Amino acid sequence: MGSETNSGNRKAAIVTGSATGVGAATALALAHRGYNVLINYSKSEAEARAVYQWLRRKGMSWAITPFFIPVTAASRAAVL
Repeated sequence: MGSETNSGNRKAAIVTGSATGVGAATALALAHRGYNVLINYSKSEAEARAVYQWLRRKGMSWAITPFFIPVTAASRAAVL
């Protein structure tokens, strides 16, 4: 899990690897707790879009973006 900031009245979380497994479960848990969640993936686009769409249908998502964390410029741009 990455950063968390205020986004209006809701907190926001960047969950790395949130397309599958523990990352997806973490994204869902945070969304259920009222967080806006940025869904991140590097290879699992279809799975990430499925998590994102599920959250959107529930009115709980924020954004989806592909980036590989060690790529500093992409990571920094996603947070800014």
